[in-house]
Amino acid sequence: MSDESDSEEHFHDSGSEEEDGDDSDSATESDSEDDSDSLDGTANNDPAFRENEPFAPVVEDFGESDDKIRPEFGVSRRTSPLQMLQKFLTDGIILDVIWQFLSITFMMGLVKKPSIREYWSTHELIQTPFFPTVMSRNRFQGILRALHFSNNENDTGRDRFCKLGRFMHDILGNFSSAILPGKNICVDETLLAYKGRLSFRQYNPKKRGRFGIKMFVLCDCALNFVLNILPYQGKSTPLADRSWLKDVGFGGATVLTLLQGYLNKAHRVVLDNWFLGPKLAKIMLAEKTYVLGTVQRRRKGMPKMKRKLAKGRVETYCDDEILIERWSDRREVCMLNTFVPHSMRIAESSNPRNTREKPATVLLYNSIMGAVDNVDKSIKPYQSVRKSYKWYKKVVFNMIDVATYNSMILYNHLHSDQKAVPYKEFVMKIVREIQEKYPTLKKPLGRPPVVPRTENPVCPVRLKPCHHIAVKHLDTNGTPSYSDCIYCKHHAEYSPKRKTTPFTCETCKVRLCIQGGTSCFKRYHSDKKLKIISTTPQNTQTQPHTQISQPRLPEDIDTLGPNAVQFILSPNHEIVVFDEDGNLLTSAQFSDESSLPPI
Repeated sequence: MSDESDSEEHFHDSGSEEEDGDDSDSATESDSEDDSDSLDGTANNDPAFRENEPFAPVVEDFGESDDKIRPEFGVSRRTSPLQMLQKFLTDGIILDVIWQFLSITFMMGLVKKPSIREYWSTHELIQTPFFPTVMSRNRFQGILRALHFSNNENDTGRDRFCKLGRFMHDILGNFSSAILPGKNICVDETLLAYKGRLSFRQYNPKKRGRFGIKMFVLCDCALNFVLNILPYQGKSTPLADRSWLKDVGFGGATVLTLLQGYLNKAHRVVLDNWFLGPKLAKIMLAEKTYVLGTVQRRRKGMPKMKRKLAKGRVETYCDDEILIERWSDRREVCMLNTFVPHSMRIAESSNPRNTREKPATVLLYNSIMGAVDNVDKSIKPYQSVRKSYKWYKKVVFNMIDVATYNSMILYNHLHSDQKAVPYKEFVMKIVREIQEKYPTLKKPLGRPPVVPRTENPVCPVRLKPCHHIAVKHLDTNGTPSYSDCIYCKHHAEYSPKRKTTPFTCETCKVRLCIQGGTSCFKRYHSDKKLKIISTTPQNTQTQPHTQISQPRLPEDIDTLGPNAVQFILSPNHEIVVFDEDGNLLTSAQFSDESSLPPI
């Protein structure tokens, strides 16, 4: 598309916003009669405006910072995508147990399905294995139903966004503390689609969603970073000063509210004709803040413009503070600014027929005004917002998406020497990190397996045909950790000397030496007539220095006769004694190991 068509399309959108705002914003019109500024089509013939004379504004230099990100925000090139997001969604906003839930909502934005139930479908054609491995469907729906962000007892009835508690306030505070905005910033509106019953729901036929919650957004034009958001609530919209409604109308009061904290810093603010008028421009100029944007001819304070301009002609009207340019192309456009003198520049185009002269203010407006549109263009194809009767849940998920978008902006800025990571890939990086940092602890389905209290004496574990592997144990400094060989210790006929070994059978968890062809390791796993079975040892991997304690029997061991040749000490200190045929002879339960009598 040519440059001319781009600019005309943007101007058309801005003009339609003005019409939609005047038609649908009943609360806005009732707040202040100045919001529509001379709706009868007449304008003031202000003698202060000079026609077609030079405009020489006095403009202060903006103190641009070399580092866009504030040092105290605490991010660097080594900050991962999830850590970047957690700078906005801090522990006071999102608890650890919710991150697995958020990973599913992020993936629902990337994998579109008509209903929540289908994400857990087991049908071979539509199943997605990721979702059931993270969380069950019932648990996800339970968390979604139980989401709440405020105490209903604190509802005073004045704030319509009281359902959000401090959620939105805290996130916006983190936005403003993240970066140092550049010279150019812009204010525009966006519409969060919502068709439910809501007193401050807006209708805009020019928008794709048509019905929804209107939000006014302040963005940094250099990074396209969202600095502040003001949701529209009708008459109860939280404005910084209600007296602004009489001076500049609702649109101007919205701009001044969003700019709190950014005035008196020589910023250049770009607005469309729903907000801008001569009165607002002069108020902002008194605050050392400059403005540029489209303006309607019917605004109060505008000069009379009765002549019809030929295509390509320009008229200028200026005083000591404001320059108004009236330019006719395919349609007529009025520009107002307080810091750019009038000049015409060649607008290059790939189509030679569209290469023509345009006012410098038009070219500047088109180059920096689309920051809010870029936010919507990145988020809306993959937004995690789903249909809900609770409007505040949609606002919360939209704010999480905006926080993710801002995290992507900072991440790409810190890695500006690399290829920029798109929003979809950035979200996938976050989901992978969540799965690593917050692993899923799923409860196994069905009945737990029945574990015998003792092993079978006829075929103990040591004689089973499984993999018996010798593992060498090392201390923390890397040297071998030695302990007594359990077989040599109790069978002097095979080894007259006690031996120590660093090797343990990984399956049986006992120390065994492995020297020679007839090693204790081989005898222990093949000798069916082994008279002594060692006690169940402690974990030798976590405690390599712990020796296997010597087995102990009850006091009445002598009454059992010579057939009592095997015994087992279970982890709960129960001694079970068997004869050679595997018959149970006796058992005794002891409260703790210290109460066991010695052999």
